[in-house]
Amino acid sequence: AAAPLDRKAQKERAKRVHMAEVLRLHDKRVQVEKHRHMIEHARLEKEIAEEEAARAKWDRDILREETFVAKEPFRTEASVEREVVRNKACVAHIKALPLGKDLPMHLIF
Repeated sequence: AAAPLDRKAQKERAKRVHMAEVLRLHDKRVQVEKHRHMIEHARLEKEIAEEEAARAKWDRDILREETFVAKEPFRTEASVEREVVRNKACVAHIKALPLGKDLPMHLIF
């Protein structure tokens, strides 16, 4: 009478082991799927951040170029004025020197 109970208990134990294995595999699949979704979400977030950074850089570059173009005439004008003042000062300095003093012969006029 003990043998059929043992066989029955073994069948029940085998079913429990089998169900435990099935549940373990199911949990593993769920974890893998969650992990896959998490990685995909992180990848998408990274791509979005990169696109936003690229757009911000593009906007900054456009603004910098517009500012440069807007201010360039003023810079050029100021540069020309400085060059004229520098040349006048140089000519005045050279004319103020006594003739033949510390100048090469080809600069004496």
